[in-house]
Amino acid sequence: MVEAAVAFGLHEVQQQQQQHKAAPGPPYTVVDPSIFVTPFQPLSRSGGTAAFYRTTLREEEDDGTATKTRRRRGISIVGPPRGASADVVSTVDCWIGKDIAHALGEVAFYEEARLVRSLPGWEMLRWLLGYKGVCCAPCQVEEVGDPRELELMLLRNCRDGFKSCRLLDVKIGQVTAVRDWHGKSAFAAWRQSFVDAVTNSVRQGFRLEGLDNPPVTVRSMYAKLEEGIPSTVIGVKPKRLKRLYLQGLTGLQFVSHFLSLHDAPDSTFARRSERAPSADTIRPPAFRAGTRTFSSSQDTLTNVEIQELVLLGCIEELARLVAALRSVPVPQQWIGSSVMLAFDAGARPDRDGTGVPVRVHIFDWGRAELNTPERYAAMTEEDRASRRKYWGYYCGGIAKLLYDCCHLYVIRFFHPKQSVALTMYHKHTWKADGFIGTCALPLKEAAGGDGVTMGAAETVLDTWFGKPVKSGIISSKEIKLGVSVLGSALPSESRLRSRWLVHVHGAQGLPRRETFAETDSVVEVSGMSEGVQELHDALSDPGARQALRNAAHSTTVATGTRDPEFDETIEIGTLREDCKAEFLLSLGVAVGRVGVGEDAVLEWFPHVAEQGCTRGELQSRFAQTCFPEMTCSMTQEDKEAAQDISEPL
Repeated sequence: MVEAAVAFGLHEVQQQQQQHKAAPGPPYTVVDPSIFVTPFQPLSRSGGTAAFYRTTLREEEDDGTATKTRRRRGISIVGPPRGASADVVSTVDCWIGKDIAHALGEVAFYEEARLVRSLPGWEMLRWLLGYKGVCCAPCQVEEVGDPRELELMLLRNCRDGFKSCRLLDVKIGQVTAVRDWHGKSAFAAWRQSFVDAVTNSVRQGFRLEGLDNPPVTVRSMYAKLEEGIPSTVIGVKPKRLKRLYLQGLTGLQFVSHFLSLHDAPDSTFARRSERAPSADTIRPPAFRAGTRTFSSSQDTLTNVEIQELVLLGCIEELARLVAALRSVPVPQQWIGSSVMLAFDAGARPDRDGTGVPVRVHIFDWGRAELNTPERYAAMTEEDRASRRKYWGYYCGGIAKLLYDCCHLYVIRFFHPKQSVALTMYHKHTWKADGFIGTCALPLKEAAGGDGVTMGAAETVLDTWFGKPVKSGIISSKEIKLGVSVLGSALPSESRLRSRWLVHVHGAQGLPRRETFAETDSVVEVSGMSEGVQELHDALSDPGARQALRNAAHSTTVATGTRDPEFDETIEIGTLREDCKAEFLLSLGVAVGRVGVGEDAVLEWFPHVAEQGCTRGELQSRFAQTCFPEMTCSMTQEDKEAAQDISEPL
């Protein structure tokens, strides 16, 4: 029945396509520019070559997109798919314009997608960015001068309705350029293979291309990049350095940054970089023992509750997308396409409200085709093999991104916490971080409340083998980290059973990790299911050390000082038992299995990878479970060949 419906639907689509081509005028949907305020103003972009422009609907116009009631700026969620293309915008800023001079292929893709998206098997097209058509309108291309007429493709503005939109642009696939594919030359594809090899693409099947509205943790790393490399001398712009840093992050790392909501107004980074206080207001770098008062409202969600809801929302949408990809009638060849994850990092929703809106979309179709069964049947076997290969890489990349989101959810929220580990590293730019020391403190569930005072405690940092870290040669001193921990009560309607506030104060006299440079330190905070002694005993194993980093929240980077101040509060929490069902249901949707239980969670997302198995192998197994009939990853030989290409770099 499904095959017959698809065949009948595609026959209708072919007739529409023939009528569309035969019709006079341009081969795309034309949008009347008079419904907008002109000229359009330019927008900044995190990557790519095409220019973007801000559009504003005239208040008196209704283009059929805006909701009839304009009660507030925001979005209304209607399902399914919840949080993806189903959110209905209610503002005049719901579209952005993309110059089609570099996006003609995308216009054709969106126009074809409109014709097939209602057919069985094409449900995944619901996750496409909303597309309105092409508008020819005056645009302010240059800061000075008259506007110029440009043809713009109108796409859904995913920042619309958000106070402070945080957005991830994740490029999918282990190969992001193919020679002779949509105008990509052999040399350009070869050059892009270097980027794939030295970034996260070959390693995990995806890489981070952009992070809009980065948290303070990433901004502090940006500052280190700009300070540490004389970009004007070597000819590399700071923007390119930032992008290269993002491209090298693993999924766990950039999803963790994506969720980061804490501020650091009194940190070393803030004093030096962002607030730039006058000399008479700068306090000397010293550990400020004392107390700090925290208050939390019972009416709004706390940071850790928002993080749990945002991460769960991303998991639910990605799981539905994975299930929809399994139903696509024939393999596709989507090279260099991206997935977007977005939420409002500036919102503090009411506890009795509708939750935290999350947006998940697939986009960037400049080097993609919409392959139909008829086209696929007419291809040579070589072309079919190419589609199967790159479709497996695409679907595998989506599944592996879902895996990292699920893994982070499990280690941060799923298991009860018994201790918190704080590990300090010397932050390197382009190589592995240098270990400084670690400590662990017990966690006890306590009834906190508003206005609870946290007393500072100095905790000695130890080596991985339990010996105190010391600084100095003649009069060596133990290194102590100032930290405070508070168990805080949550309302009975919260999804979390427990919440702790971990305040990292600072340290003094850190050991020098480089001969001719001061220490650039960062503290990673990890809520752990092991007790303090059990954790100490396990840290001699490198796998347990990596488990600390997998679960970690990060502070800002304190550069160029052996006496760092952080003054940052990290929130950690544990999920209620009766609130695990949504996550387990999403796992079942992703793998196409009913009744996924906690035993499957322990199998797929172990705290420490089993002996002889890396986390990457576990990730690949999960992707293969989601898409059992595809090859979702490069062979080991292909990976090694790709990495050999990058060795000169």
